[in-house]
Amino acid sequence: MASTGFAFAEKWPESVAFRPDFFAQYVRDLETLHDFGQSSQDFAALEAVAQEPEVNTTELPLTNQQRRVAVTSVSRKLRDAKFRKNVLTAYSYRCAVCGVALNLTDAAHIVPVPHQNSVDKTYNGLALCALHHRAYDQSLVTVWDDYTVRVSEVEAAYLKAIARGDGIEAFRLGLYPSILLPPVISDRPSIEFVKLGNSIRGWNA
Repeated sequence: MASTGFAFAEKWPESVAFRPDFFAQYVRDLETLHDFGQSSQDFAALEAVAQEPEVNTTELPLTNQQRRVAVTSVSRKLRDAKFRKNVLTAYSYRCAVCGVALNLTDAAHIVPVPHQNSVDKTYNGLALCALHHRAYDQSLVTVWDDYTVRVSEVEAAYLKAIARGDGIEAFRLGLYPSILLPPVISDRPSIEFVKLGNSIRGWNA
């Protein structure tokens, strides 16, 4: 099996091997994945993605659109898994803003995936527990370009105004003044990505 978690062989139908966490992906594209054996060109494209998920799938030669969709889907899943592993390893599986581990930590993109400048690199990621990942995505909390942790006073006031602000002070107290930083400098959040991510989420200096 490829180190990425997916592997393929041209001996059909025993053709697809995958880690358990890829089961849902496999089931979703089962028929199409097993159909790749009908074209050596398409199979080569699928194998290329399994070996190197970051290849540009739009440039791969494929004979039909259904297989292209499947290749793109597999590529995204593999990139997500690689990104998650790299980010969580960099932060020792601890939330960057509160230190919680407990196997509840996510890998959050600083510049969101849909943005044209987003990349699946560790420096575009933060390890965040489930609570703080949600708070980060909803712009209640963020990381500033000096790595300090900030709570949005606008969002906090809004929550209080709609009677959903209970616990906001406890929420504040649970945050570090500054994030945990990965020991490897190249893994630390890119300042430019932090600024862009904050701008996208509506933060102002």
